[in-house]
Amino acid sequence: MRRAAEVLQPWVERADGDLLGEWTVQPKGDQWRLCSPAQLQPLLAGWGILDLLPSVELVVRAVEFQATALAILHAPSPLGMHGALLAKGGSAVAIVGGKEAGKSTLSAALWQFGLDLLSDDGFFLEGEGLIAHPVPRRSRLRGTSRELFPDTFWTQLASQSTSFADQDGSLLFHPQKRSLAATLHAVVLLSAEPGRVERLSSADALVDLVRHTYRFVVSGAPATLRQLQPLTEQIACYRMGRSDLAEQCRRIESLLA
Repeated sequence: MRRAAEVLQPWVERADGDLLGEWTVQPKGDQWRLCSPAQLQPLLAGWGILDLLPSVELVVRAVEFQATALAILHAPSPLGMHGALLAKGGSAVAIVGGKEAGKSTLSAALWQFGLDLLSDDGFFLEGEGLIAHPVPRRSRLRGTSRELFPDTFWTQLASQSTSFADQDGSLLFHPQKRSLAATLHAVVLLSAEPGRVERLSSADALVDLVRHTYRFVVSGAPATLRQLQPLTEQIACYRMGRSDLAEQCRRIESLLA
Protein backbone atom coordinates (compact mmCIF):
# COMPACT_ATOMS: atom_id res chain seq x y z
CA MET A 1 0.00 0.00 0.00
CA ARG A 2 2.89 2.35 0.68
CA ARG A 3 4.29 1.65 -2.77
CA ALA A 4 0.92 2.19 -4.44
CA ALA A 5 0.44 5.48 -2.60
CA GLU A 6 3.89 6.68 -3.65
CA VAL A 7 3.41 5.86 -7.33
CA LEU A 8 -0.23 6.96 -7.67
CA GLN A 9 -0.05 10.10 -5.52
CA PRO A 10 0.18 12.64 -8.39
CA TRP A 11 -3.29 11.59 -9.63
CA VAL A 12 -4.86 10.87 -6.26
CA GLU A 13 -4.33 14.52 -5.29
CA ARG A 14 -6.74 15.76 -7.99
CA ALA A 15 -9.09 12.77 -8.08
CA ASP A 16 -12.79 13.57 -7.83
CA GLY A 17 -16.07 12.14 -9.05
CA ASP A 18 -17.37 8.60 -8.78
CA LEU A 19 -15.32 5.51 -7.99
CA LEU A 20 -14.96 3.50 -11.20
CA GLY A 21 -13.42 0.31 -9.83
CA GLU A 22 -11.65 -1.43 -6.99
CA TRP A 23 -8.66 -3.77 -6.90
CA THR A 24 -7.78 -6.17 -4.11
CA VAL A 25 -4.37 -7.75 -3.57
CA GLN A 26 -3.66 -10.88 -1.54
CA PRO A 27 -0.42 -12.77 -0.85
CA LYS A 28 -0.28 -16.17 -2.53
CA GLY A 29 2.90 -18.02 -1.49
CA ASP A 30 5.76 -15.96 -2.88
CA GLN A 31 3.44 -14.17 -5.32
CA TRP A 32 0.54 -11.72 -5.20
CA ARG A 33 -2.99 -12.35 -6.45
CA LEU A 34 -4.59 -9.29 -8.04
CA CYS A 35 -8.38 -9.20 -8.29
CA SER A 36 -9.44 -6.61 -10.87
CA PRO A 37 -12.83 -4.88 -11.36
CA ALA A 38 -15.49 -7.08 -12.95
CA GLN A 39 -15.90 -4.83 -15.99
CA LEU A 40 -12.26 -5.41 -16.92
CA GLN A 41 -12.28 -9.19 -16.53
CA PRO A 42 -13.33 -10.05 -20.13
CA LEU A 43 -10.68 -7.73 -21.55
CA LEU A 44 -7.92 -9.03 -19.30
CA ALA A 45 -8.74 -12.60 -20.25
CA GLY A 46 -8.57 -11.67 -23.93
CA TRP A 47 -5.24 -9.93 -23.42
CA GLY A 48 -3.82 -12.93 -21.59
CA ILE A 49 -3.17 -10.88 -18.44
CA LEU A 50 -2.21 -13.00 -15.42
CA ASP A 51 -3.73 -12.43 -12.00
CA LEU A 52 -0.71 -13.87 -10.16
CA LEU A 53 2.26 -11.50 -10.09
CA PRO A 54 5.73 -12.09 -8.61
CA SER A 55 6.45 -8.64 -7.15
CA VAL A 56 4.85 -5.56 -5.60
CA GLU A 57 6.23 -3.43 -8.45
CA LEU A 58 4.34 -5.49 -11.03
CA VAL A 59 1.15 -5.34 -8.96
CA VAL A 60 1.30 -1.54 -8.81
CA ARG A 61 2.07 -1.33 -12.52
CA ALA A 62 -0.89 -3.60 -13.32
CA VAL A 63 -3.28 -1.45 -11.28
CA GLU A 64 -1.86 1.70 -12.86
CA PHE A 65 -2.38 0.45 -16.42
CA GLN A 66 -5.78 -1.12 -15.69
CA ALA A 67 -7.05 2.07 -14.04
CA THR A 68 -6.17 3.98 -17.20
CA ALA A 69 -8.06 1.41 -19.31
CA LEU A 70 -11.07 1.67 -16.99
CA ALA A 71 -11.16 5.46 -17.34
CA ILE A 72 -10.85 5.20 -21.12
CA LEU A 73 -13.71 2.69 -21.40
CA HIS A 74 -16.00 4.62 -19.05
CA ALA A 75 -18.74 5.89 -21.37
CA PRO A 76 -19.29 9.29 -19.64
CA SER A 77 -15.57 10.11 -19.75
CA PRO A 78 -14.63 13.25 -21.72
CA LEU A 79 -12.98 13.02 -25.11
CA GLY A 80 -9.68 11.21 -24.75
CA MET A 81 -6.83 10.73 -27.19
CA HIS A 82 -3.95 8.29 -27.38
CA GLY A 83 -0.90 10.49 -27.56
CA ALA A 84 1.70 12.51 -25.69
CA LEU A 85 0.91 15.81 -24.00
CA LEU A 86 3.52 18.53 -23.41
CA ALA A 87 3.17 22.09 -22.23
CA LYS A 88 5.02 25.37 -22.01
CA GLY A 89 3.70 28.46 -20.30
CA GLY A 90 0.25 26.94 -19.81
CA SER A 91 -0.19 26.03 -23.52
CA ALA A 92 -0.13 22.38 -24.50
CA VAL A 93 0.72 20.50 -27.67
CA ALA A 94 -0.48 16.95 -28.26
CA ILE A 95 1.55 14.46 -30.29
CA VAL A 96 -0.44 11.53 -31.66
CA GLY A 97 0.56 8.76 -34.02
CA GLY A 98 0.59 5.05 -34.65
CA LYS A 99 2.45 2.45 -32.65
CA GLU A 100 6.22 3.03 -32.60
CA ALA A 101 5.88 6.33 -34.44
CA GLY A 102 8.27 7.80 -31.87
CA LYS A 103 5.86 9.69 -29.58
CA SER A 104 7.50 8.73 -26.29
CA THR A 105 11.05 9.30 -27.51
CA LEU A 106 10.18 12.72 -28.94
CA SER A 107 8.31 13.61 -25.75
CA ALA A 108 11.30 12.74 -23.56
CA ALA A 109 13.57 14.78 -25.83
CA LEU A 110 11.24 17.78 -25.59
CA TRP A 111 11.23 17.35 -21.82
CA GLN A 112 15.02 17.63 -21.95
CA PHE A 113 14.58 20.82 -23.98
CA GLY A 114 12.58 22.34 -21.10
CA LEU A 115 8.95 21.54 -21.88
CA ASP A 116 6.69 20.01 -19.23
CA LEU A 117 5.98 16.38 -20.05
CA LEU A 118 2.44 15.78 -18.78
CA SER A 119 1.87 12.37 -20.37
CA ASP A 120 3.39 10.22 -23.08
CA ASP A 121 0.41 7.94 -23.64
CA GLY A 122 -2.89 9.78 -23.44
CA PHE A 123 -4.99 12.68 -22.24
CA PHE A 124 -8.59 13.79 -21.75
CA LEU A 125 -10.10 17.08 -22.94
CA GLU A 126 -12.70 18.96 -20.93
CA GLY A 127 -14.71 22.13 -21.41
CA GLU A 128 -15.06 24.60 -24.27
CA GLY A 129 -11.55 25.84 -23.53
CA LEU A 130 -10.23 22.34 -24.27
CA ILE A 131 -8.30 21.87 -21.05
CA ALA A 132 -6.09 18.79 -21.39
CA HIS A 133 -5.53 16.43 -18.44
CA PRO A 134 -3.00 13.58 -18.64
CA VAL A 135 -4.11 9.98 -18.15
CA PRO A 136 -3.16 8.61 -14.70
CA ARG A 137 -0.08 6.66 -15.72
CA ARG A 138 3.66 7.08 -15.51
CA SER A 139 5.55 7.79 -18.74
CA ARG A 140 7.39 4.93 -20.42
CA LEU A 141 10.50 4.76 -22.57
CA ARG A 142 11.37 1.61 -24.48
CA GLY A 143 14.81 0.15 -23.98
CA THR A 144 15.57 0.84 -27.64
CA SER A 145 15.29 4.58 -26.92
CA ARG A 146 18.13 4.52 -24.42
CA GLU A 147 20.83 4.99 -27.05
CA LEU A 148 19.20 8.28 -28.11
CA PHE A 149 19.80 9.95 -24.73
CA PRO A 150 22.86 10.67 -22.60
CA ASP A 151 23.67 7.97 -20.04
CA THR A 152 23.24 10.51 -17.24
CA PHE A 153 19.65 11.23 -18.34
CA TRP A 154 18.64 7.57 -18.24
CA THR A 155 20.50 6.95 -14.97
CA GLN A 156 18.80 9.88 -13.27
CA LEU A 157 15.37 8.69 -14.38
CA ALA A 158 16.03 5.13 -13.24
CA SER A 159 17.24 6.33 -9.83
CA GLN A 160 13.95 8.07 -8.99
CA SER A 161 12.15 6.33 -6.16
CA THR A 162 8.98 5.87 -8.23
CA SER A 163 10.70 4.61 -11.41
CA PHE A 164 10.55 0.99 -12.53
CA ALA A 165 12.94 -0.71 -14.96
CA ASP A 166 11.26 -3.71 -16.59
CA GLN A 167 12.94 -6.88 -17.84
CA ASP A 168 12.38 -5.80 -21.46
CA GLY A 169 14.62 -2.77 -20.87
CA SER A 170 11.77 -0.24 -20.73
CA LEU A 171 11.59 2.37 -18.01
CA LEU A 172 8.52 3.75 -16.23
CA PHE A 173 9.05 7.14 -14.62
CA HIS A 174 7.28 10.23 -13.24
CA PRO A 175 8.10 13.30 -15.34
CA GLN A 176 6.17 15.53 -12.91
CA LYS A 177 5.71 15.35 -9.14
CA ARG A 178 2.06 16.28 -9.51
CA SER A 179 -0.60 15.97 -12.18
CA LEU A 180 -0.80 19.14 -14.30
CA ALA A 181 -3.29 20.41 -16.86
CA ALA A 182 -2.97 22.92 -19.70
CA THR A 183 -4.99 24.50 -22.51
CA LEU A 184 -4.53 22.61 -25.76
CA HIS A 185 -2.86 24.81 -28.38
CA ALA A 186 -2.01 22.40 -31.21
CA VAL A 187 -2.24 18.73 -32.23
CA VAL A 188 0.56 17.08 -34.21
CA LEU A 189 0.02 13.81 -36.09
CA LEU A 190 3.44 12.17 -36.08
CA SER A 191 4.31 10.10 -39.15
CA ALA A 192 6.96 7.40 -39.26
CA GLU A 193 7.85 8.48 -42.80
CA PRO A 194 10.31 11.35 -43.45
CA GLY A 195 8.66 14.67 -44.19
CA ARG A 196 7.98 18.27 -43.21
CA VAL A 197 5.30 19.93 -41.10
CA GLU A 198 2.03 20.67 -42.88
CA ARG A 199 -1.14 22.29 -41.54
CA LEU A 200 -4.23 20.13 -41.96
CA SER A 201 -7.66 21.41 -42.84
CA SER A 202 -10.29 20.78 -40.18
CA ALA A 203 -11.90 18.11 -42.38
CA ASP A 204 -8.61 16.27 -42.99
CA ALA A 205 -7.71 16.53 -39.31
CA LEU A 206 -11.08 15.07 -38.33
CA VAL A 207 -10.59 12.02 -40.56
CA ASP A 208 -6.94 11.50 -39.65
CA LEU A 209 -7.33 11.92 -35.88
CA VAL A 210 -10.50 9.91 -35.26
CA ARG A 211 -8.71 6.58 -34.89
CA HIS A 212 -6.40 8.09 -32.28
CA THR A 213 -9.26 8.82 -29.89
CA TYR A 214 -10.34 6.56 -27.04
CA ARG A 215 -14.01 7.17 -27.90
CA PHE A 216 -13.52 5.35 -31.21
CA VAL A 217 -13.11 2.08 -29.31
CA VAL A 218 -16.13 2.73 -27.07
CA SER A 219 -18.65 4.42 -29.36
CA GLY A 220 -17.58 3.78 -32.96
CA ALA A 221 -16.85 6.25 -35.75
CA PRO A 222 -20.06 8.38 -36.06
CA ALA A 223 -20.29 9.32 -32.37
CA THR A 224 -16.54 9.90 -32.21
CA LEU A 225 -16.56 12.21 -35.24
CA ARG A 226 -19.27 14.34 -33.63
CA GLN A 227 -17.31 14.62 -30.40
CA LEU A 228 -13.99 15.29 -32.15
CA GLN A 229 -15.26 17.93 -34.59
CA PRO A 230 -15.14 20.91 -32.16
CA LEU A 231 -11.47 20.16 -31.50
CA THR A 232 -10.48 20.11 -35.18
CA GLU A 233 -12.42 23.34 -35.78
CA GLN A 234 -10.85 25.23 -32.87
CA ILE A 235 -7.32 23.82 -32.62
CA ALA A 236 -4.53 23.94 -35.20
CA CYS A 237 -3.72 20.41 -36.38
CA TYR A 238 -0.57 19.39 -38.25
CA ARG A 239 1.06 16.36 -39.83
CA MET A 240 4.79 16.07 -39.12
CA GLY A 241 7.13 13.68 -40.89
CA ARG A 242 10.12 11.96 -39.35
CA SER A 243 13.44 13.81 -39.09
CA ASP A 244 16.32 13.81 -36.62
CA LEU A 245 15.29 14.26 -33.00
CA ALA A 246 16.72 17.77 -32.56
CA GLU A 247 14.90 19.02 -35.67
CA GLN A 248 11.63 17.50 -34.48
CA CYS A 249 12.03 19.28 -31.14
CA ARG A 250 12.60 22.62 -32.89
CA ARG A 251 9.46 22.07 -34.97
CA ILE A 252 7.29 21.38 -31.93
CA GLU A 253 8.67 24.38 -30.04
CA SER A 254 7.95 26.63 -33.01
CA LEU A 255 4.30 25.49 -33.01
CA LEU A 256 3.96 26.38 -29.33
CA ALA A 257 5.59 29.76 -29.94
